[in-house]
Amino acid sequence: MFATGKAVFAAALVAACSSSNHDSHPGGVEKPGSTGGAPSIVAGSSGGSNSAGGANEPPVFHVDAGTGTPMGCNDIDVGFEKLIPTILLLVDESGSMSDNKYPSGGAQSRWRVLHDALLADGGLVQTLASEVRFGFMGYTGDGTAATCPILERTDVFAASSDGTALGAFKNVYPEERPSLPYSGDTPTGAAFRAATKVLADYAEPGPKHILLATDGDPDTCARPNPQCGQDEAVSAAEDAYAAGIGAFVIGISDDVASWHLQQMANAGAGLDVAPPDPGFYNGCPKDPAVTPKYAASAPANNAKFYKPADGAELAAALSSIVNSTRTCTFTLHGKVTAGKESQGSVRLDGTSLDYMAPDGWHLLDAQTLEVLGASCDRIKTTSKLLQVSFPCDSITILR
Repeated sequence: MFATGKAVFAAALVAACSSSNHDSHPGGVEKPGSTGGAPSIVAGSSGGSNSAGGANEPPVFHVDAGTGTPMGCNDIDVGFEKLIPTILLLVDESGSMSDNKYPSGGAQSRWRVLHDALLADGGLVQTLASEVRFGFMGYTGDGTAATCPILERTDVFAASSDGTALGAFKNVYPEERPSLPYSGDTPTGAAFRAATKVLADYAEPGPKHILLATDGDPDTCARPNPQCGQDEAVSAAEDAYAAGIGAFVIGISDDVASWHLQQMANAGAGLDVAPPDPGFYNGCPKDPAVTPKYAASAPANNAKFYKPADGAELAAALSSIVNSTRTCTFTLHGKVTAGKESQGSVRLDGTSLDYMAPDGWHLLDAQTLEVLGASCDRIKTTSKLLQVSFPCDSITILR
């Protein structure tokens, strides 16, 4: 089941388009010295005690009412939303996750190191729970096809700034792998399909990703040994991408082959996927029912996969993954009139962005604005302030 509620970075835009000036607005902030003009929404740090203090903290939304010179139209309300990504953490619960250390010879299990990188004080989920919806799904198998995959504690939690999401996530993701009466298999392909369905059925807007964390090569429900589930896993990742769900991949050991992690990373990014390592089919007969789309030659481009050497590297890798899911797409609660798109004004940290420029902005449709190129990269990392405005006669308000 899913946690209820919806957390959206949003603010109402009250455009003072009447002949009277507005000195203040509930929930809004007047810009000192404002002389009027097009109304704008401002996303960024307030500079006060509650202001965003780092690149990984959510923006604070304020309103500039555009007071002053009358603009000849009635007061209007325009909303502005940043789409929130949903990341479902798909965690391998095979026995080796608790039996083996990470890194090899270290003091903690692979499970615990991954858990702490996410949930310890200052960990990724704690830092980003207010601007990313996180979900959890543990997967394994007990060698019985009829019960495979075994999926545990599947939930997605609405982003929140009050600790609700973080607390709920901790409740489903224990510090140590649960004790199981069997060693645990790694049916990654079947679990990936289950995770895809969870996200496909999850109705909240925004980009969706599966973050796969595994410490071994995959097997299948029909054949738990040996580890011959690579074709099935790649096919599942390709189908997820076709359904609009991307994927990131972490290998938490040297037991999982780098060539297969690269396959999964490419499949999850919609890139060409290289066929299995030469000799793979010598020990793993080809299943004609599984038909991944392999490239005829080495892919021209490869997505990044993560195989960090220790806990600190793992935390850094997780941060990089989440940064890449932050969206540069924004939804207006109004529709821009065809032919008047270029009348909009977009400023990032005080710098004007050009309409239709490679590092500027454009409209995906009449209601959806996207920041492009290097400007998008800044939004995902360091930027604090985004301002967007359209003249009253260039937008139809959706009430």
